[in-house]
Amino acid sequence: MDVVQNSNKVKRIDSTYTGDDVLSIIQEELMERILIYMEFKDLLSLTRTSKKLRDHVQIFCYHYVLSHSKMEKLNEFLNCGLLNPSESVIKKMITQCGKLSLQTSLYFFKCSKMCSHLIHRYSIIDAEFLPDGNQYIVRKSQTLGRNIVVGWMHFKNILPQIPPGTYQVSVNFRQYCAQPLNWFDAHLKVVDVNGDKTDPPLVDVVMKAEYWKKIQNNMFDNVLVIKNGENWNLIKFKPFTILSQTDLDFEWRYVNPSWNWGNVMCFDYVQIEEM
Repeated sequence: MDVVQNSNKVKRIDSTYTGDDVLSIIQEELMERILIYMEFKDLLSLTRTSKKLRDHVQIFCYHYVLSHSKMEKLNEFLNCGLLNPSESVIKKMITQCGKLSLQTSLYFFKCSKMCSHLIHRYSIIDAEFLPDGNQYIVRKSQTLGRNIVVGWMHFKNILPQIPPGTYQVSVNFRQYCAQPLNWFDAHLKVVDVNGDKTDPPLVDVVMKAEYWKKIQNNMFDNVLVIKNGENWNLIKFKPFTILSQTDLDFEWRYVNPSWNWGNVMCFDYVQIEEM
């Protein structure tokens, strides 16, 4: 312990060596391998520790967003025309940020992580409506700013040219009336259009009315429901794997529906994303 003395006071200076800042001197290649496993909030915290680490994080995020066409995928998603309110906020912020730069790279990284894995969304407006059980109308959603389909339907959406991989199909929907959701029997399938006709569907779920409380509490094995903006729900079906590029056929069919505005659903889009 060193001691510095003057006429007014004695000041003790702790000269104990605490070691080098290892993160600041680590090689850039190794640093990137560490940063790739960190979440956005952790990267943000790291930028606040030192200028050296801030530079490391910004360079990493910049290169990450530019790699593997992530920027193109992000732009494609944000311009798909089927965003929910929270995603519309992201698009507005991206527009305000302007071009990708070192200073904006961390925010672009966050948005790319959230959005670029999405393959595509398909509007229910463009679906093929099949004859049996179809009772529906088209209305404009004030929340979304686009047309949605309201009613009971038997419809199909073709999801074209899906490459090999593991995917999850989802539907964005809400109940027409502002009251606790009530369900009734529905049958949902995802079929490989180009596969053998004797193959079982990739997804095959019969949703009974009494299952709804389990679905809401995420206690149903084949279905997961996520709140997705004001009164909207994203219902996600069990993941599946395809081995070669193909077209998929998503089918939604109500079973013995009866017209009751309290049970009518609003449908926005079908989504497929890579897992």
